[in-house]
Amino acid sequence: MYPAGLQTNTPPPLQPIGGSPNAYDFFQAYLAAPLIITLYLFWKIYSWFKVPSHRPLYVKIKDIDIYTGMREGQKPISGMEADAEVRRESIVAIEESKKKKGIMDYPKAVVRAFI
Repeated sequence: MYPAGLQTNTPPPLQPIGGSPNAYDFFQAYLAAPLIITLYLFWKIYSWFKVPSHRPLYVKIKDIDIYTGMREGQKPISGMEADAEVRRESIVAIEESKKKKGIMDYPKAVVRAFI
């Protein structure tokens, strides 16, 4: 039995409600975050010397290029020169194509949701 002070301050993975302390649950709950942080820091330290273009810790939103590599058919709709009215029309066309037209479209939608 634990003293009252320790029992109330113990996090749930160490002392689950209605259960006993379990090392597996503790490591499953608390090992992922330090592992990800360690891997990220290792990559940043490694790439600082080997890949100078990866030196910043993050990329500013204004520096992200979303237009390079865009399909030619998509550029008139989403490109830098795209007109706002053309964008609205394309959104309406997409929404119209998603509407269910017949009785068989509902089972197809369920199957597509799982695939």
